[in-house]
Amino acid sequence: MHREIKGVCCILVFVLLLSLFGCGKPSEAPAGKPAETVYRTCIVVVPDSPKEYETSAAEAIRTFLGAQFKEIKQVSHNQYQKETQSLTIFIGGAFEGTGYTAVYKEDTITIAGAGSDLTYLATMRVIYEYFTHNPKAVTVEKIQSLNIQEAGVPRETYIQDIGRFTPVWKYQWTPPAQMLDFEEKQQSYTLNGRMMCVAHRGGIQFYPENSIESIISSIQMGCDIIEIDVQRTKDGVLVLLHGDLDVCTDWIEKKGKNGLPRSSKVVGWTYEQLQQLNLRFNYGAYTSETGEITPYKIPTLEEVMTVCKDRIYVNIDKLDCVRYWDDVYSVLKKTKTTQNYLFGGSFKEQKVDLRSYREQMTQDGLPVSSNYYARKHCGNLEEDLAITSQTDLEKFFKKYNQAGNNFLTDHPFECVQWVSKQ
Repeated sequence: MHREIKGVCCILVFVLLLSLFGCGKPSEAPAGKPAETVYRTCIVVVPDSPKEYETSAAEAIRTFLGAQFKEIKQVSHNQYQKETQSLTIFIGGAFEGTGYTAVYKEDTITIAGAGSDLTYLATMRVIYEYFTHNPKAVTVEKIQSLNIQEAGVPRETYIQDIGRFTPVWKYQWTPPAQMLDFEEKQQSYTLNGRMMCVAHRGGIQFYPENSIESIISSIQMGCDIIEIDVQRTKDGVLVLLHGDLDVCTDWIEKKGKNGLPRSSKVVGWTYEQLQQLNLRFNYGAYTSETGEITPYKIPTLEEVMTVCKDRIYVNIDKLDCVRYWDDVYSVLKKTKTTQNYLFGGSFKEQKVDLRSYREQMTQDGLPVSSNYYARKHCGNLEEDLAITSQTDLEKFFKKYNQAGNNFLTDHPFECVQWVSKQ
């Protein structure tokens, strides 16, 4: 299991277990009230080849319910055998449709989603809404009403209203309101401002990097800046992608089929052709042999800026700004997001005079953000230490707090929580 998901699971389970302090055998029923039917054992059933989020969901269930059951075990579908007086929880597996479900029937809870991330989200919801409010024991009477049927939200809908998108960490973290306030970010974007969290590649911790879903997740958790990578398609559409198609999508399975190109380069595909590919979730690992294929699609820069408008700063990396600037500027004007745009590293590398672009915005009467280099960049958190505990985070920030005031990270979930305490 990847350290990222396992770590956030532990955070959730620890918090929820506090609410179950003192749990054990149920107390006797009040006079005149029948005793509840208590399960003595629990069996968690996972697919024979579970995906990362399915494994994490099963671990969260085992950890959370471990204090309530005399015996709790995990088996695969092929190993499962029904037992009496036992609660069985099926995690993941085949699912038709969109969204997710969590249903109780005849001593069995079945949790599944259209993607493994939705299965994980559904599991966290079950823990939060049903198990945390059962501090004595899991009984038939307390969970027999469990019947969650959550329909999926169309991509176009949550691009226009990001509140309609529910991130997998919803039941694990609620950022303070000021961390979601773009005006506060603008006021803090100074040389002496507070530390700011930059989500690498739009946020790679919970969703495919450079996906609209990862960017919405980063916004909702309280990140200050997203770093993204832009390329241009054969027909001139600016889209987000860091590497080539073979490592970021299911290109290897679809190349050359149904009229699709064989090239692994974005520039060899039209935008409509790219929409037939699905993004790979691989935690930033660049190999076509790893990672889960998701339902998520390659987004356009216009979609991304629509989502980011008046919410978060955007730094475009991996951009040949000399050739693409007119296209980028066109998108910024169309989406009215010039105030969100930060001039990034590619401009510095190309030795482009930033003033000409800023002056262009000013002459056009458009709001302009502070220059990216007005703040000091203290580097990539992961390049300096492996995050294994809060102590490591404290060591990093203590070392760099005087050296700079924004940091790039693959672990925004832990970092925004640290920033919220400062």
